[in-house]
Amino acid sequence: MANDNPHNFPPTLTPNQWTTLYAITSAIIRPFTEDEITAYIQSAATDISKEHVRSFLLDEANYTNPRFRFALERTIEQRLPKSSVQAICFVLNLLDSIPGCLLLTYSLTSFHRQPVRVREDLIISWLDQSSRLLFPPIRGFAKAITSLTKLVWTRSADTNIYYGAIGYPEKTGAGVKALDGEPGEFYKFEFLDFSTGEKNVLECDVVIVGSGCGGAVAAARLAGEGLDVVVVDRSEWVPSDQLPLREAEAFAKLYDGGLTLTTTDGSIALIAGNTFGGGGVVNWAASLQTQGFVREEWAAKHNLPFFLSNDYQSCLDKVCERMGVTVEGIKHNHRNQTILEGCRKLGYSTVIVPQNTGATLPGDKEGVVREHADGYCANGCGCGKKGDGRKMGTTHTWLPDAAQAGARFIQSYSVDRVLFSTDAKTKAIGVTGTWGPQKTPLKIMAKKVIVSAGSLHSSCLLLRSGLSNPNIGKYLHLHPGVTIQAFFPERTDPWIGSPLTTACTQFENLDGSYHGGKLETAVMGPLVVAGPLPWLSSASLKRTILNYRHSGLFFTIQREREAGMVTLNTRGEPAVKYAISEADRAMIQTSLLGLAKILYVQGAEEILPAEEGGAYGYAMHQFNDPGIMDPRFQRWLKKFAAHGMGGEKTLYASAHQMGSCRMGNDGGVGSVVDPKGRVWGIEGLLVADASVLPSACGVNPMITTMAISEWIASGVVAELKSQKGSGDAGGAGSVKAQLP
Repeated sequence: MANDNPHNFPPTLTPNQWTTLYAITSAIIRPFTEDEITAYIQSAATDISKEHVRSFLLDEANYTNPRFRFALERTIEQRLPKSSVQAICFVLNLLDSIPGCLLLTYSLTSFHRQPVRVREDLIISWLDQSSRLLFPPIRGFAKAITSLTKLVWTRSADTNIYYGAIGYPEKTGAGVKALDGEPGEFYKFEFLDFSTGEKNVLECDVVIVGSGCGGAVAAARLAGEGLDVVVVDRSEWVPSDQLPLREAEAFAKLYDGGLTLTTTDGSIALIAGNTFGGGGVVNWAASLQTQGFVREEWAAKHNLPFFLSNDYQSCLDKVCERMGVTVEGIKHNHRNQTILEGCRKLGYSTVIVPQNTGATLPGDKEGVVREHADGYCANGCGCGKKGDGRKMGTTHTWLPDAAQAGARFIQSYSVDRVLFSTDAKTKAIGVTGTWGPQKTPLKIMAKKVIVSAGSLHSSCLLLRSGLSNPNIGKYLHLHPGVTIQAFFPERTDPWIGSPLTTACTQFENLDGSYHGGKLETAVMGPLVVAGPLPWLSSASLKRTILNYRHSGLFFTIQREREAGMVTLNTRGEPAVKYAISEADRAMIQTSLLGLAKILYVQGAEEILPAEEGGAYGYAMHQFNDPGIMDPRFQRWLKKFAAHGMGGEKTLYASAHQMGSCRMGNDGGVGSVVDPKGRVWGIEGLLVADASVLPSACGVNPMITTMAISEWIASGVVAELKSQKGSGDAGGAGSVKAQLP
């Protein structure tokens, strides 16, 4: 009997389904013909390796490509939700049947038997908004499968070939020596070990779940006051002399879900730090304080006058001082200079974005400020070498402060739930979970439990712990963002300089209530840049990627009006449900049109919004350029505006998650925690991270989160010191357990 699975495809899909899937992916990324390769190489830059370009152009997304095959099959088996796999299989079965092919391809021939160019043209037609389709859901499938193929193909690529073909000078921290007493020095953390399996119960004053921007600040404050603090994190520490990591390795070790997380409908990519130090390790150094109109909204609408108090301003100033937040030493790279100069020409308002790079390092003279010209720091900002500036994130500031004050750290610890007293179900007394790859059980008993696991996970921990407040997980804000890729006649060398040093604020109040977009610039690692590039055809995608050295990635982030929610999936992990409202979509589009004008007046030759199948590139007028009133440009703007920003067309992303455990002063009617971060109705349980933000803050939430955490921690200090003064032992002992 003939083998019906000659390629040994895994059982996740049937052999026929795998065959059809690879017929799709190999049309999305197909090899160039020899004539196409010759024509391209003749026009390529002379300092780029022709052999690398040839290999890149010949690459394809097929089962014959071992790197791509391994990555795709692993993604489908381990990463994609079961519902997404089932939806993919439904279409694959249609394409393998005569009725389905007639419906989707107008042919009686099975899809995988069609020539590759025919398959590619079919996918292009599925994505074309003007196409008349007998089965309209194929459009959403086409968007999803082209995005998935791009993601897997780029991240599984041979980076020596990929980077060589585009002229990208890779930088990693491997081998950089930490120099004692010099600016390369970094703190070496120690972590508790439970591999012996003995006495896996700890006692402390405070256990903090999460080591990111909220947890790190709370740990430093509490330990600095003499309290016994244990900080736990489900991820692991990457020493600073290993940073920045290679891009693909950074995705796996520094980001939640390896940068593959999305909302449940797949419409928004979710970008969140997942490493010891959290988002403070991968933040782009942007350090903006909470805006005045947001503080007024929180004080008035949510009855939280603290946000207009001198106390809150003191908290903001304190965290900025510790991290050396400054505007000194900033040199704008090509992208940021494009924003500044384009806004000047159009009369748009801008701000300079302070950087957390001005803190004094060991061996520095007082007041030294170094330029943070690090376009790689989203892959982790390393210790660098003598003379370098560096981002003063959580692992260079708050966490070392906590360690030196006596705090203890546990990595690779997954907290299952909060523990409650048997005689008082409303009193938190610790947490329980598992440690390490062996999932060793571990309990931590504490007087106070502070949840700082981030907006995607803090609410899930509360839900897993049995809390019934209906507001838990609600009011999630994402700052949904959309990118535009621009290409310039001059070289931009996009790996140079600090990623985000300026922002356009012209469009941040589009509805009269301060909802709208900020226009900013993004990090530009080649694998990151490829994700939002529109797929118009296989050839256009490859040519666009190869033009990397002339590109710039820009985006708008929306301070949105409407919110989503976080719930638990079947594994007890976050499931994010979020729909962008029509009002927010309209504001996002207005912001993008403004961004396009900025790029045009700055000489962009081609502009590509993140729209699958949307052919929006255009050539710049070369003679007597009349500016943005150029009739061709105006026609393009009208076409873009008419297109709309529907989720089935537009590639959205979120790097800021806020509000799933929001703060309020209403007794828990519409909030999860009180004005001091205490969970309503539960003694000894607090939340201190971005999830407590009452609404979207409209800027990178790092400084806001840290300031609120400083305030919440100060309340814990006062309460525990009061208890100790009165002789109240609380729910757990304060004597450190003797560890093996």
